[in-house]
Amino acid sequence: MEGTEVSPVGGFVYHYTKASTALELILESMTIRLGPISETHDPLEGHREYTGFSAADDGLPDLSAWDKVDDVAKRARVACFCLDGDLSSPDPCALDFAPPWAGWARDRMWAQYAGGHTGVCLAFDRRKLVDAFNLALASRGECIAQEVAYSDDPVSSVGPRSLSYDNERIQQVGTEKYAAEYRRQHAPTLYLTKRLDYEGEREFRLVLLDDDTSGKEALVPIRGALVYFMLGDRFPRAYLPCVDAIMRREDVPTYQFKYESGRNVSAYTYFASDRSLSGTCPR
Repeated sequence: MEGTEVSPVGGFVYHYTKASTALELILESMTIRLGPISETHDPLEGHREYTGFSAADDGLPDLSAWDKVDDVAKRARVACFCLDGDLSSPDPCALDFAPPWAGWARDRMWAQYAGGHTGVCLAFDRRKLVDAFNLALASRGECIAQEVAYSDDPVSSVGPRSLSYDNERIQQVGTEKYAAEYRRQHAPTLYLTKRLDYEGEREFRLVLLDDDTSGKEALVPIRGALVYFMLGDRFPRAYLPCVDAIMRREDVPTYQFKYESGRNVSAYTYFASDRSLSGTCPR
């Protein structure tokens, strides 16, 4: 196979996932699902993390209101992506070997999120994906598209990292309104901050502050936003007919990530059974 050019010069985000998830769910429906915050790989997310409370006039906290606030906070839904790194390569589209900043060339992401290199990395135009997200889900709640911050600073009872409940405010506006206020006010800490150990992931998130209580799936159409997808180095051959079918149906360029000798990595155009797709650098 010939070397090809697939890396963007910024403005792209990448979603690593298992082959079954990519081919049977995402690419089959051409939608990506936002899952509950408690379903991420970080067990700290979705936990109640309040750090105290301010007393109401009677001096007693409303514990039932705390449960309601916690339930509303956990109703948030999220889809996780990663970003390119430092775009300082003098020839960012040259793919004789993968540039170290490329979002699709992340060893640990392939190992951890893409089934031990057997999965798929989906590359999206960031702007088009965010537009589709807002169009599809803004009617259900506030849509936030933002990069994740990383910090080992603990949450505290005061300051910008405080997650304390304001019982006086609960009494003033009621539990429902306060729960919505609390979730929005603390969204950066609750949904967009992770521990420093995750910093290498360079994560970007779509976060829906969901007002829907029915449990309905939150889906974002990806047709038009999906630029290409890449198969892992150990991608199972049993799935290749599915890849061929998707390439024919969607006309989306497809590549395979391969490890070469000398600890180098490359991306190659994947050839379908009856045709090949050109490998040009998405812009």
